[in-house]
Amino acid sequence: MFADPEIAAAGLTAEQAQQRGIRTTATELDLAQAIARPWTYEQDPRGHLGLLADAERGVLIGAWAVGPQAGEWIHHASLAIRAQLPLELLRDQVAQFPTYHEAYQAALDKLEV
Repeated sequence: MFADPEIAAAGLTAEQAQQRGIRTTATELDLAQAIARPWTYEQDPRGHLGLLADAERGVLIGAWAVGPQAGEWIHHASLAIRAQLPLELLRDQVAQFPTYHEAYQAALDKLEV
């Protein structure tokens, strides 16, 4: 959704996963506290990123973002969800600095699976 800040989502919500009987683990980041990019991009940094994973299979099943250009950086999560990439594989990468993409790395590190 093109708003200010942008809103983007992919995959399932926690409620949808629960209705399907999926045991989940989730995390949410305040972007201004977790990564440097909000401070280099705007004067009043804001935004959040949330990830939802299937705790048994160890794959990402949902993600949402509220922040500058969220519609541009949600694609990382969309691909991971669609391809059912293992969380271990997603954690084994290096994000460019400073970018909003770094938030995925920080959030993945906080997911307990």
